[in-house]
Amino acid sequence: MSFRVESNTVTGGPTHIHVDYDPADLGHLTQGNGIAVVEMRDATASAEGAFALGSRVAAGAYEYELHQGGVDGDAADGNWYLRLDDDTPTPPVDNEVPNYRVEVPVDMVLPALAHRLGLDTLGTYHDRAGEHYLPAGFRATPVDARGRPTQDEQRGWARVFGRSGKVGGSTASEASRYRWFEKNGPRYEFDLSGLQVGLDVHREVDEEGTREVAGGYLAVTQASAQVEAVLGGRAGKASMKGYSLGGYWTRMAASGAYVDGVLQFTDYQGVSARSVRGVEISPDGWGIAASLEAGHAFEPVAHWHFEPQVQLVYQVVSMGGTRDDFGRIRYGDAEAVYGRLGMRLVRNGETDEGQRYTFWGRFNVWQQFGGKAKTSFASLGGGNRVALGTTLGGTWAQLGLGLNAQLSRSVNGFVSADYEQNLSFDASRSIGARVGVQVTW
Repeated sequence: MSFRVESNTVTGGPTHIHVDYDPADLGHLTQGNGIAVVEMRDATASAEGAFALGSRVAAGAYEYELHQGGVDGDAADGNWYLRLDDDTPTPPVDNEVPNYRVEVPVDMVLPALAHRLGLDTLGTYHDRAGEHYLPAGFRATPVDARGRPTQDEQRGWARVFGRSGKVGGSTASEASRYRWFEKNGPRYEFDLSGLQVGLDVHREVDEEGTREVAGGYLAVTQASAQVEAVLGGRAGKASMKGYSLGGYWTRMAASGAYVDGVLQFTDYQGVSARSVRGVEISPDGWGIAASLEAGHAFEPVAHWHFEPQVQLVYQVVSMGGTRDDFGRIRYGDAEAVYGRLGMRLVRNGETDEGQRYTFWGRFNVWQQFGGKAKTSFASLGGGNRVALGTTLGGTWAQLGLGLNAQLSRSVNGFVSADYEQNLSFDASRSIGARVGVQVTW
């Protein structure tokens, strides 16, 4: 601090104090009474609210506020101090609550939002491809004496998808909000949507009926989140767009077993985290995701089958570092492994015209393995670094319904919707939907 005011008496007000400070030198926790700004020679001469900050005093992860009186034995000294600890939440928590500046939870959401967007773009095999029976108009690929294909047929497909949900929800007390933040990171509501277009560049059916498909896709996606402040109230908005390039390979046996592998790269552009105070950052970002999925359909009775499934997904999101007016922000590479155990119950049918359709329901349990997404905040000088974590999922259940139908000889359509409920955090849930089409020629 560049100065300290001494005063005999203060009436009226409030008098606005503009503190001349270097954000590169702050960003640390205050000790005891804090940083003395106004010293009253008469402890009773300063009315409540006589002084107020004329501008923000913030650095690193923290926001400094002006308080009248010290702590403990100095609570009635009448002086004015800059302190970091927020007003005691109700009910109180065991330790002091640091006053995180409002940008902190908004900035922290970005890696988790990118993970959610990448995971929904990747999806599951049936999210991407609909039903895995051969579309109308597809013929088994002729093979020569050595088993090599002599003719290829192609399939193009497209889907739109979306999801809305919340992480953390609203809690009844400031103390529980603070505990949530310390354990899991920010609370937020999110929306995402995307368009995905793909092409099978290799399709083959051998003499045993085993099918092999390989192809690639492009996806354009967007996501946004309304973020809450640590102790409640609106903190700001985070948003981004994703441009994904992916490749897939699927092998389906006549017995009903399948294996599906996907590799996806996403370039995150237009990344923004903007607080309600107008402070904004725009880091660059990218992500890589890989999925391996397997399942097997069993048909105990005609037209009905059940299909146990297992899936393993690895995803990493990198956003590097950036800065705003009050500090440096550094994102660690956010890595996570997601496991899925699921079951589909399927009802197959056929119209009088010979066009097939499928109704299905599914239940999945997802588990995220690994740590949190780490975001660190430091002063503009790089000191007083504070590392904070954001959860990337935990454990959640997914319940969904879907329909796949042949619309013509060469066109299939599919639609599905699901509800997700987090099992680690009661107040976290989402709903999602997908509509897609397949065209074979």
